[in-house]
Amino acid sequence: MASEVDPTHTATWTRGHEIQSGMTNPVNLPDERVLAVLIPAYNEEATIQTILERVDALPCVREIIVVDDGSSDHTARRVEVFDSPRVRLLRQPKNLGKT
Repeated sequence: MASEVDPTHTATWTRGHEIQSGMTNPVNLPDERVLAVLIPAYNEEATIQTILERVDALPCVREIIVVDDGSSDHTARRVEVFDSPRVRLLRQPKNLGKT
């Protein structure tokens, strides 16, 4: 027997805090930004700025984490100079691939 979903029910889990139905901001979030975006990058110097601009413009994005996978171009430098407090850069010393 399938149960119906109540579209007004908002109970979910966020950062270890249960949101009770009817509560709009239970953990005192500063705005509606709740999503973290992970961007793997390898030699993306030509495209990383455009990607960051587009992701940073999304109203739901709280944090953008770029993982530079040992790029041999200036991908990491482009990320470092991107002007947004939401962007973090993690660098791999060598390319580790998709594993």
